[in-house]
Amino acid sequence: MDLVNNKVKSKALGIGTVIEQDDSHIIVQFAAKKSTFQYPEAFRKFLTVEDDEIQQTLLAEITAADALIAEAKIKAEETRKAAEQAKLEELDAKSERKTTSKPAKRIERMEGQHLIFLVFQGGTFAKEYKGGYIWAPKLNQGGGTCHHWDKMLDVRKGDIILHCADGLVEAISVAKGPCFDCESPDELAEEKLWAKNGRMVNCDYVKIQKPIRHSDYKHTILNYCCAKYSPFDKDGNGNMGYLFDLDRELAKFFVEKTIINNSYLLGLECVQEVLK
Repeated sequence: MDLVNNKVKSKALGIGTVIEQDDSHIIVQFAAKKSTFQYPEAFRKFLTVEDDEIQQTLLAEITAADALIAEAKIKAEETRKAAEQAKLEELDAKSERKTTSKPAKRIERMEGQHLIFLVFQGGTFAKEYKGGYIWAPKLNQGGGTCHHWDKMLDVRKGDIILHCADGLVEAISVAKGPCFDCESPDELAEEKLWAKNGRMVNCDYVKIQKPIRHSDYKHTILNYCCAKYSPFDKDGNGNMGYLFDLDRELAKFFVEKTIINNSYLLGLECVQEVLK
């Protein structure tokens, strides 16, 4: 919209006149000074057009543009998730076909000892941390199951979970109980990326103030993650997926590295259990 020569109002500067405009900026001449603003962002909070009809038309254009941007973001994220899922299913299929693969190292539950899991939460970490849970759907878009989602069924009260996001070990938590059937929480459902039906585990989270980056320890990771369904691949990178069993020795290594700069974690019973 061409706003040149239109009067605009600023709470801080009063009334001025738009004297120049391009695709991303406008310049307004006020009584005391000339100011440059981002266009149309400035009209969200800082400026209003004195002509109410023009103001309403401008706001309608901004709303329509926002809707297009939001739709594009949703489609891009859906495409990314679909590509990740397709790649994961392809890797699973290849693993099944490989007869020379090293047998999976099964992590057994021992009496008096809790299991340790690692969860890759990515962009959902903040929401799940705030809500005090981990959540995964039951089925993928094709109606099939995924081992890293079904892993939720193995969690029991007292089990320990290391939470990874964006390459960092961001938190440690203790499961309050086993998983239970639960529809996607509102804050996750609004992203429209997963099926509605799923499973949830409630967790007591403790945020790590100075998290380690697991890619800094690939050499050590490779000593523990050569089995099928490990949280890390043959190069020491995080596998695509959600929840995985975590080898106790690797968990101990991560915790030992973490407490170097986060000594307050030593007061947690779960940390002491991992360090045994």
